[in-house]
Amino acid sequence: MKRSAGFSLIEALIVIAIGITMAAIAIPQALNAMKNYRLQAATAGVSGAIQAARFQAIMHGCAYQLAISSSALTYQTYSEVPSSGSTCLTSFNATTSAIPIVRQGDATIDHDVTMTFKSNGTMAVASGSLPITISNGISSKSLNVSGVGYVTVTP
Repeated sequence: MKRSAGFSLIEALIVIAIGITMAAIAIPQALNAMKNYRLQAATAGVSGAIQAARFQAIMHGCAYQLAISSSALTYQTYSEVPSSGSTCLTSFNATTSAIPIVRQGDATIDHDVTMTFKSNGTMAVASGSLPITISNGISSKSLNVSGVGYVTVTP
């Protein structure tokens, strides 16, 4: 009797079992990697917004504020730059709408903070406190800003 070429049912089941086992290991790893990428992106976004607000204050010669909202997971920039003339305003006006830092559920920010950048590049905390901690449930990053606007990120 001649055997036909192909795989037996047992061989096919073993290959399928190995594939399912590998997928069960790989999927959680991939999900954790995506969470970490989102955390890094959120951290880079906030750090960039801080540096941009400081740069704008220096460039325009008027104070800028950066307000970070932990509940909405957004930041917004305000300035004392007048629409015309050269004298800075005495109150802050929004220069941008609220910009999302990260999608709801992808990360959390521990508290609200508002930083004021003066035209000489120095920074003072107007409300809240530093450092700012951004967390994704697996790991977290803390952003601290020095009095001269230097941003440090610690894992």
